[in-house]
Amino acid sequence: AFGILVGTMSAYILSWSLPERLHRWAVAFAFCFMVCSPDWLTNMFVPMADLPYATFTLACVLIAASVFAGEKPLSSRIPLLVTWVVLFGIAFGVRYTAPVLFIYAAALLRQRWRGRTVPRWLLVAMVVIPVILLAGLIALNSTAIFGRYLREPVSFFFVSDKKGMILNLIGASVPAQIVPGFLLGFQVRPLSSKMDPVFATTPRDAVWVAFGVIVTAIVVYGAVKAWRRQLPEILYVLAPLPVLALMIPSTARYLMSYEPFIWAWFVVGLGALTRGARARFSWRPSRTISVLAIAAAAAAVVYMRTAKTARTSGGSVSMSAVAKASVYLRDVGDTHRQLREFLESLPQNKAVLLGSPGTQGRWKLIANRDYYKVDPALPEVLERRDVYLVLSCATESQCGDLPGLEKIVKRRINRFGYFEFTPELERTKANS
Repeated sequence: AFGILVGTMSAYILSWSLPERLHRWAVAFAFCFMVCSPDWLTNMFVPMADLPYATFTLACVLIAASVFAGEKPLSSRIPLLVTWVVLFGIAFGVRYTAPVLFIYAAALLRQRWRGRTVPRWLLVAMVVIPVILLAGLIALNSTAIFGRYLREPVSFFFVSDKKGMILNLIGASVPAQIVPGFLLGFQVRPLSSKMDPVFATTPRDAVWVAFGVIVTAIVVYGAVKAWRRQLPEILYVLAPLPVLALMIPSTARYLMSYEPFIWAWFVVGLGALTRGARARFSWRPSRTISVLAIAAAAAAVVYMRTAKTARTSGGSVSMSAVAKASVYLRDVGDTHRQLREFLESLPQNKAVLLGSPGTQGRWKLIANRDYYKVDPALPEVLERRDVYLVLSCATESQCGDLPGLEKIVKRRINRFGYFEFTPELERTKANS
């Protein structure tokens, strides 16, 4: 259901940049893209956040466009505004970048009120209400936000390779929103290191990443051409981009929620660049040629997805999302279900958790267990509470070196004294 909703809303947003006679092609492209995209297909089979987040945020975008860009008074659109607040709250619970929706709404309101006299009470309400709503949501999710999700981009900023980060954004992640399966075209996997991605290590990869940069340039050119009509949409995509670019392993995935805008700007940019050639030759592809081109592109993507392998220390591993989805789902479901049952059996007022890097606060949301950030007071905490160190992973690459992660985390804890670790629960599978 989420996939159908995202495809429909994405097609509608893409149609904003197309003449009416091409609107049916917007629908065809949106659903064909999702079917051919390994990331979208993975979301169809594996419980990931991308699909629901895209659903709720795109719905908020469309509601905001209807309410704030329309001519009807805001007082007559209260039910839609309430719906927007509810959807925003759900989106925030799925991913903490949802507050960028306020930027989109503010940009629309600025355009609506340009040249008009707006009552002071209304301006105050439009500022105070979002601040109260956002403060309440942050307070409810403070452990996860400040324990994990705020620290992750900061660590990437200081540790990751900046050139690789930029190339990952403009040479891989943005093109992946235009060409489904784009990342599968690399001969050497760029994200073999999440902090230091590598590009252009072979002649083929150099050509491929150069093609990706050209695709990104067309998107940027299209956004510049469309800025007068789509400034709120441009601000909406640009606002989270610095944070999304920092999260190198997930940049391409996180951009999926902004895909229809990137499609639209690519269409505008490509149309502007080819306008002269199209006028000179007065040539338009027939419907049959268009269908054949789409079919050929889909077949090429399917071939890349089934034939592509990744080199690992243990040999070559298939990267087909569909083939591995059921195994991934079973592995994560089995191990994390047992871990949750164990954590929920602990005395709530007696037990606290220590988390490995990137997982601080995770089980506060799921099993309502408090976390403790390691500091010199740890020996005193151990006298009053039962402290559990939770080491978990949910991808094959992360799980490949769990003993190494255990050594790193224990070394950090032992900076504050010498502590013994007694195993309480161990569940291990390939992906979890």
